[in-house]
This record gives sequence, C-alpha cells and structure tokens, in this order.
Amino acid sequence: MAPPRSRIVIVAGLLALMGGAASAQAPISRPFGDGGPPGGRPGGLGFIVADSPEGCAQAWISIDRDGDGPISRRDALLTIQSEFANLPKNANNNLTEESWAGCEGNAVFSGELPPTRTPQAGPSLEPWADDAAFAAADANGDGSLTVEEAVAGERARFAAAETSLPEDDFARASGRRFLLYDADGDRVLTAAEWADRANADIAHRFARFDFDRSGEVDLDEWVLEARKVLVSAANEDGSIDMWRFYYGF
Repeated sequence: MAPPRSRIVIVAGLLALMGGAASAQAPISRPFGDGGPPGGRPGGLGFIVADSPEGCAQAWISIDRDGDGPISRRDALLTIQSEFANLPKNANNNLTEESWAGCEGNAVFSGELPPTRTPQAGPSLEPWADDAAFAAADANGDGSLTVEEAVAGERARFAAAETSLPEDDFARASGRRFLLYDADGDRVLTAAEWADRANADIAHRFARFDFDRSGEVDLDEWVLEARKVLVSAANEDGSIDMWRFYYGF
C-alpha cells in the first residue's frame, strides 16, 4: 500500500503535544490542553500529522512516549486519545462512518507506515507484504493465522530485519493491517480472508467502536474499546505489550 499523497507536517514530540508552534497548513489538535505527557522519543519524531488534499488529518503517535521501552497503560491511552483528536469528525466532535471511510483510505488504520519514518538501515520492511510472510507466521501449518501466530511471526520478522524503523511504528502498522484483513473480526486471518485482502475495507472496524449503533463514534466509545483491548494486552508486571495492543485496537 502506498502512503497517501499528503502534505507532511513534522513536529518534535514534546513541542507538538504541548501545543507549541505548528504549521499553519495543518493545525494540530491539543488533546492534552495546555499541558501534555512528559518526554517523547529522544531524538525521534513524536508526532506526525498528514493533511491530505481532502482535508483529513491523520496522526501517527509514538506509544512509547518517554522512550524507555516499557509501555504503560497511560502511554497507550494517551496515544489513542491523540489519534482520536486528529481524525476528521462532525459538528458533534464524533467520528462518522462517512468521514471514516472517506479519508483517503484512513492510512492510520489501514496498515500504513508513517510516510516520513522509512527505515534508514536494513532491508525493506512492510507489514504482511506477501504470501511468504503469511506462510512463515503460520506456525501449525493449518492455512490460517491466529492473532498469537501473527504477533509472533511479525515480531520475529521485525527483529530479524535489523531496521532503524521504531518498533512501535511497525507494530502499529502490522497489527492494523491484520485487523483490516480480518474481515469478520474474529481475530483469525483465514486463507480466504488473506486471498481476498485486496478487497478489504475498514467498515467492520468502525462498527467495533460504534457500541450504540448510532452511526457515530464519540471519545467515550473510542476509549472504551481501548480499555477492553488493554486488558488482554497487559503483561504480568502491568506493562502493555505494544504488539498485542495494536493487534486488538
């Protein structure tokens, strides 16, 4: 999947999250008011906004905000709240299926890698790129992938690539492409779903968030789904496994 043709505005992590100066071309929402989470990946790009010709804003935000490795529940919740703030919404400040489906493929949900974070070292890396990636992850050889097989396979592929791409960026893209292809949302990618992946759309993903079937998704519904996923993504020490989080949300 090619990245959307977009104007890219890059703002260093803490500055953008604390509401510092931003490009006039693509105003950045400030989901944290005048404050913001501390840190941001040292030396990295903590916040990227792509403003497409249709005016849809997409955000890729580093889940490992302080760059220390472990992911806290707070890290994860702040990330998904920031993404909600930068998705196109209606006058009620809610997502609609029309805006969701019309934002040039919803790159942030369709398994795209952030367009300015291409690997600077190692081989080309793209989530679920071909049949070989699917077959390598199919540990029991039954022709389908459980979410556990998918996470293990892609995590191993990322580690072997020795790429400079941040792990949370690839985990996000990999998990969201898996969810895109998993058309029935049962967390198993079947051979039929894989074969039909070119026709995958994200309507089923919108329905997951629209709990009251109102045709709109508000922040409460958005966060409720994230909290559900966080339960299954928690490690024994309370930290969050970013791979399992992104393969659920």
